[in-house]
Amino acid sequence: IIPILMKYETSGYHKSLPLTIPLFAFCGIAEPNSFINSAKKLDLKVEGRKFFHDHQEYTEAVIQKLSEQIRANSISHVVTTEKDMVKLPESFFEEFEVYVIKVDVVFENELIIKDIIQPLLLN
Repeated sequence: IIPILMKYETSGYHKSLPLTIPLFAFCGIAEPNSFINSAKKLDLKVEGRKFFHDHQEYTEAVIQKLSEQIRANSISHVVTTEKDMVKLPESFFEEFEVYVIKVDVVFENELIIKDIIQPLLLN
């Protein structure tokens, strides 16, 4: 698994250069520690964090509390997952610089994986 840092912009999101600024990390996934480990692999300077339940709905009240927590840490840049980023309202993107940790899966031996999967697809 290879984490890639992406920056969200109105035109979509694109690979980001390494960051040295403080970030607030948040996510609503089953294994939040894997998200934090990805942030560590990317040498991100996580200075605040919030973990939600898996499949968190980002209601207005949830966004308001999250935004207050980010502001309380004097941070204007956040990092989250692709899964969570698509649930955020436009107002959140207007207030904070949003980064996403995208995860690419790379197999050491792709041929073995193909040999396992291909018969299953043909049935």
